[in-house]
Amino acid sequence: MSWGRLARSRMTIFLVGVALTIAALVAPLQFLDNAVSFFGQPGDVIAQAYGGASATPAPSNTPIATAAVTNTPVATAVVTNTPVMTSVATGTPIATSVVTKTPVATSVATETPTTPSAVTNTSTATAVVPSTSTPTLAATSTSTAAAVTNTATPTSVITNSPTRTPMVTETPTATATATATGTLTLTPTTTKTPTMTPTTTQTPTATPANWRIVAPANGTTITSCPITIQVTGGTVGAAQFWAFYSGNWHDLGKDSNGSDGWSISWDCSRVSNQTVALTAWVWDAYNRLTMDPGGIIDVALELPRGIVSPANGTTVTSAPLTIQFAGSGLNRVEFWAYYDGRWHDLGTDIDGSDGWSIVWDCSGVINQPVELTTWIWDASNNLIMDPGGTIAVRLQTSWSIISPLSGASVTTAPLTIQFARSNVSRVQFWAYYDARWHDLGTDFNGADGWSVSWDWSGISNQSVELTTWVWDISDNLVMDPGGVIDVVLFQTSWSIIDPISGATIMTAPLTIWFATSNVDRVRFWAYYDGVWHDLGTDIDGSDGWSISWDWSAISNQPAELTTWIWDASDNRIMDPGGVVVVMLRAP
Repeated sequence: MSWGRLARSRMTIFLVGVALTIAALVAPLQFLDNAVSFFGQPGDVIAQAYGGASATPAPSNTPIATAAVTNTPVATAVVTNTPVMTSVATGTPIATSVVTKTPVATSVATETPTTPSAVTNTSTATAVVPSTSTPTLAATSTSTAAAVTNTATPTSVITNSPTRTPMVTETPTATATATATGTLTLTPTTTKTPTMTPTTTQTPTATPANWRIVAPANGTTITSCPITIQVTGGTVGAAQFWAFYSGNWHDLGKDSNGSDGWSISWDCSRVSNQTVALTAWVWDAYNRLTMDPGGIIDVALELPRGIVSPANGTTVTSAPLTIQFAGSGLNRVEFWAYYDGRWHDLGTDIDGSDGWSIVWDCSGVINQPVELTTWIWDASNNLIMDPGGTIAVRLQTSWSIISPLSGASVTTAPLTIQFARSNVSRVQFWAYYDARWHDLGTDFNGADGWSVSWDWSGISNQSVELTTWVWDISDNLVMDPGGVIDVVLFQTSWSIIDPISGATIMTAPLTIWFATSNVDRVRFWAYYDGVWHDLGTDIDGSDGWSISWDWSAISNQPAELTTWIWDASDNRIMDPGGVVVVMLRAP
């Protein structure tokens, strides 16, 4: 390379170096010039750098960044922030100074606040300033916010930096986040608006001691329905009535106006006779409930509802039997009878025009205890079973001998034995005497009643059992359907009627007369001198059964007279009328 060219290249390098040096010197000066225009004089910057922690200028700008606020603002606050630094060039503060009305980022809020509270916020704000015009400075400081005063419906407008003015309708909380140069700690002081606490004036509690059922009285016997139940005492707003019967409480209804007194009408006709407990629930004028204020009262239902005929314990001796039921407000009555080990439906009365009753032909039931009851349906077609309970009767009418009565003394012959029964084909009669059963005969038609005529005149006086065998219309045999009855045969005509016992005989011969009928012959006997003597036998009785005895050859002494008889069947009966004692005394 020539020296000329070498010199020119070195000169070029030198000039480039000089240009770079000048540029390096000019750039800081340009930067300082811009800084002065933006931050103020350098002295101000230095002062702020050394005294930023304690100085409290009154800047007018708002922070560059806005806070995110949640919820309706509770109060409008005046907050004074402490900026960290100011510009060297112009003294313009970097950080926010005074925020008017609303903390950092709250714009317009229209919600009505609830109860205000004191909130202490600690926020850290870091502002980033573009590097083209503002040096980036980072500092951390803590500051306390000014007093915050709550208002009822805050509406605030925030004047932000020229960047933007956000309008946010939110409910702010106490925590605000802002971007600025430096970190600010805000401690807002909240002045609470007094909260109105409503004062409730309690109405004195009514005393329920006087509330009680006054009708019916405790211990009353109820014999008719409906009944009126009435509550009285104190100021009543409503009264509800209750009754305990058949094992449960029943709501009888509620009186809400008391126009006719605090009462209710209860139709107790649907309840069977029993003890019933009554009570009430009472609401006072302020609708406060008192249960059972007067306690519970007891009443006895003894309604004449049930079977009134036949009476309980009756012995029924004739058929058919009319069963009558007493009750009102009914739809129908069904009658039942328990016999032969099960219940029998006797029929239903559906009109009651002649009284609630039914006619029961009980003649086909053997003599036995029978229970009678009813099922009734009221006017609303509700079924009530056994409303008056059951009654017990004893049947002694059908399938039994109704004449003679058991225990009777029979003194005349023949004897008519009558049997009560319908719907049978025949009845056979039996008698037990002389230690065995005797067939007295059979009635096959019953046209004059089921009966037989028994000539028992040839039987000595004794106890006799009578019974029957019955065949129904299906020819089924029932033996002794009405059981056995006992009678005593005592025929006074089967005896010596003259002389009478105790007579003194002074003339001879003596005619001895015997009264009887339907006999074949009569033999007379006399006991004297220590032995029985045969006085003779009357075999025709055409002039009466008698004999003439010549006792004139016998010494004076007592004598016993008696007879033996033979009936039309030639059966012998000894001493049928017993013995007559006379005194023989010759003149």
